[in-house]
Amino acid sequence: MANNAPVTFPYEFTRHENQPGVWRAIFHDQDWGDTHTTSLNTEGLKGTLTLTDQGLFDAFLYDPGTEFDYLAEGETATTSFTYTITDQHGASDTSTVTINIIGKNDGPVASSVYSGTVEDAAVVISPHFSDADTNDSHTITVETDGTLGTVTVNEDGNFIYDPNGQFDDLDQGEFGFDSFTYTVTDESGATSTETVNVTVNGRGEAAIEEGENTVSDSVLRDSFDTSLTAEGVTHSNLYEDDFAFV
Repeated sequence: MANNAPVTFPYEFTRHENQPGVWRAIFHDQDWGDTHTTSLNTEGLKGTLTLTDQGLFDAFLYDPGTEFDYLAEGETATTSFTYTITDQHGASDTSTVTINIIGKNDGPVASSVYSGTVEDAAVVISPHFSDADTNDSHTITVETDGTLGTVTVNEDGNFIYDPNGQFDDLDQGEFGFDSFTYTVTDESGATSTETVNVTVNGRGEAAIEEGENTVSDSVLRDSFDTSLTAEGVTHSNLYEDDFAFV
């Protein structure tokens, strides 16, 4: 009696971007007494595929992993593999399984930011965040409750932090700390919040002597003669980066 080859069937399934699936290896063989083996070709497949023996039939276990995290909400992609059923006589048939993947939203992930400036200078600070949905648009807001300086958000999403005179009492070599939080929101409403930490360094003010040290003569605004006559002021009274003419 002539051998009848097994017959496989192409089919497709749909899953969300991180959703595993299990499918049976579907085939028909008129020779009911034949035994069969299943083999896979996963070349070009995105995700992982495992063949398992379920007793009466073989099954495919598919896991997309993170291969499709780039898909935004509702976007689709496909991937596929082939399976071959071979009977004990060597006759075989091959079909394709197509997997349709539907994207779901992946929220942004913000990171802590560390920056620094001097007491009387504003600084531009960039937020740090990532989003697996690379085509998503984002908005950035800040929360400054308890923040000493002022914070504004540029049109490009960067922050401008200004100590705003709150650290003017710092001497040279001294430093203070300030912070604020920022929230990144994607177009689907998913959010992530983190903290921006700012170190403010003291610059040191012009040296001023007290007691018997005096500064004589007057300096008028817009005057071209800005020379002063000083008594009891020496270079040692000044900070290293300050300037004076005595």
